[in-house]
Order: sequence, then C-alpha cells, then structure tokens
Amino acid sequence: MNLESTFFKQIAENNWDPIVFADLKNEVVYANPAAYTLYEFEPGELIGQNVDVFNAKTSHDTSHIVQSIIDNGGWSGELMQRKKNGEHFYAHLTVSLIFVEDGEPVGYASNSKDISERVKAKELLETALKEKEVLFQEIHHRLKNNLAIISSILELQADKSDDPKFVRAIRDSQRRIKTTALAHEILYETDTIGPVDLNNYVENLSNNVLDSFVEENSRISLKKHIDIENLDIDHAIPLGLIMNELMTNSFKHAFPEKRDGEIQIRIVQEGDMINFKFEDNGIGLPNAFDINSSGSTGMIVVNSLIDQLEGELEINSENGTHYSITFKSN
Repeated sequence: MNLESTFFKQIAENNWDPIVFADLKNEVVYANPAAYTLYEFEPGELIGQNVDVFNAKTSHDTSHIVQSIIDNGGWSGELMQRKKNGEHFYAHLTVSLIFVEDGEPVGYASNSKDISERVKAKELLETALKEKEVLFQEIHHRLKNNLAIISSILELQADKSDDPKFVRAIRDSQRRIKTTALAHEILYETDTIGPVDLNNYVENLSNNVLDSFVEENSRISLKKHIDIENLDIDHAIPLGLIMNELMTNSFKHAFPEKRDGEIQIRIVQEGDMINFKFEDNGIGLPNAFDINSSGSTGMIVVNSLIDQLEGELEINSENGTHYSITFKSN
C-alpha cells in the first residue's frame, strides 16, 4: 500500500482524529500522530501489529464488522477499545475499504473517536431518568393511599352520624377525594410519567358519581364526547373536580320528582384552547342564581377551580342548565 503521497501525509498527519491503515492481513501499515496519542503507543510502535491490538479483548467478536466491510465496503458504530496499558474506553469507529485503481481492495482505513465521556453522560442521564420515574410513581402511589385513608376516616364519621345533611356533605367530600385520586391512579398504572388519559379519566370519574346515585342513574342518561386524548395533570384534576361538582349538582337538583333526563359532557380542542361543556335538560337554575355569590359549597368549589384553570365561564339556563368553560391548553 503506497502511503507516500505528500497530499495524504498533510491530511493524515495534521488530523486531530486518529487514523489507522491496515493491509488485508489486518496488520497496521500506518498510524497518524493522533492515533499514537489516543492508544498511548510510542511513535512507530503500531506498525506491523494486528488490529486486534485495539480491541478491548483479543477474543472480542468483530465478525459483524468484517462482514459489513466485505458486503458494504465499510462499517461505522460504537464499540469498546483499549489502550496500550490495557485501559478500556468507548470509541466511535468508522472503517472503509481502500481500493487501487483497478478496483482491487488493498486494505482498510479507520477513523476513531473517544466517546467515553459521552457514553458515561448518557448512562448517568438514563439512570437519573429511571430514578425520577420511580420517584414520581412512588409519590403518586403514596398520595393515592393517603387520600384513601382520608376517605376512610370520613366514612367512619358518616357512620357515627344520624344527620342526613352531614352524611350527604361527607359523601360529597368523598367524591371530591375520589376524583383527585383517580387521576393519580391512572398515572400510577401507566408505564411512564406523563399526561392523563382523558377518556379513561372521565369514564372512571363519571362511573364514580353514577355509583353514588343508583336510583337517579336508572332514569338519567349520560352522554360523553371527548376528542382530546391526553391532558396534563395540572388541568385534568381541576377539570375532573368541576365535572364531579356539576354532575353531583345535576343528580341532586336538576330532575326533581323522579323526572327522566339527560346529561351531556363535551370536551373539545379549539385551537390552543380547551372547551368543556356540561349540559343537562333539567329544571334549570333559579332566576337570581349567581355563581359568584352562591352559598352552595359545590358552586364555590367550581368557581375556585375555574380561577385555578384561568378559565372563562358561561352559563345558560334555558331548557336546562348549560355550563361552558374555556381555558388555555399547555
């Protein structure tokens, strides 16, 4: 292999990346100064040595590299290499066949880069991400358990009371706790930490309310339309709590005297905004109703949650009660 070209020497000798040439016997015929620096050999010491001198182990399987060079004329990838003193390091290696003018291969040219720091940084990042996922899932799990404990304590208080109003207030609080816990439960059951599956969340939430009103459930139908797949938890929990309050309010007050009725829930994306509509065809709100001055605990909660979402509320009480809440999506 003729390596006497002045042009070649200028390129190879001054290149910052290690360059090594080997013949078809896999013996080194040239190595530039950067190669001697990286592999820590004395100048000229590599000449005549087998390229296995660079392998992390002399038995290191390089058959796939050889096969790729034969089939494709080259190979590029990451592998473990070693220095003269036996120290191992990660390298990105590119190997190409060298041909003479008649098209016959005469050897190989390789270019390598020490990527040990990059690989270590990647491993540290992957470890940190896994630890963070475990931490978040543990937080969600503990929060869900703590909420369940609070709900159980409220249940004990309800069992000791003969006051129907007090018991109803306890049940309302338990539904609010369950609504919050549902979002964390859905997150905990997923493989990765991310947004809440909105369809799953609304389905579980509505079933939770329906289970609390068995008699009303048999005569009031519920329809849902949701065209948003996922919603971040900072929006999902307040939205779920609003939905819980409005559904509970409708079941309690919108259909007196065992009237049949229908509730519709609609959540759609409108540009960078999310629109949540809750409608029932019940008796509607009182003429003097004002959500800002309502003494109802549920309406106070709804108003506070809309502020939390930085949303806008519109209420229409013709042919039932219609709530429309619009807020900005992330």
